[in-house]
Amino acid sequence: MASLSARLTRLRHLLSDPLFIPAASGRGMVPTPHAAALQPEPDPLLERFNDFVNSAHVFDPAVQAALALKAQHAFKSELDDETRRALFPQNAA
Repeated sequence: MASLSARLTRLRHLLSDPLFIPAASGRGMVPTPHAAALQPEPDPLLERFNDFVNSAHVFDPAVQAALALKAQHAFKSELDDETRRALFPQNAA
């Protein structure tokens, strides 16, 4: 909860707005007009994040090994010849 409070304090400072004020009923807080205007922005991002978290991501070691192997073969060196020979003498052809 302290982390959320610290982030909210930082947002308040960055936006020069309290973001939430006490409700007229005296119970709870309501967003300021500025905070309400910001709401549509994070909604699609939160929805996408929620979809990602809730989708099935199964770790398959075989798939990961294949990806790692493919990445090794795709490595490109942008070194001058002298540096390449110094770092990779086995490949100095």
